[in-house]
Amino acid sequence: MPTPLQGFATPAYGPQTFNQIATLAAQLEAIAVPRFDTEAARDQAVPYPVEGQCAYVNSLGLSVHDGKAWRYLAWRA
Repeated sequence: MPTPLQGFATPAYGPQTFNQIATLAAQLEAIAVPRFDTEAARDQAVPYPVEGQCAYVNSLGLSVHDGKAWRYLAWRA
């Protein structure tokens, strides 16, 4: 099974290094889970979430959108 980072180009030193690093940063940002201080901040930044989309809200934890609402994952200690 491939890892999420397979297929990402490794930047090489040369005239296109800056563009390669910018592309890599955009690709990493696309797979990262965004972090928010509050639910209101999350809702403002993600006004139209899609099913399966994730977001981390400080002090509340990881939430996943089920297509209708954000649901927080339950953690067991």
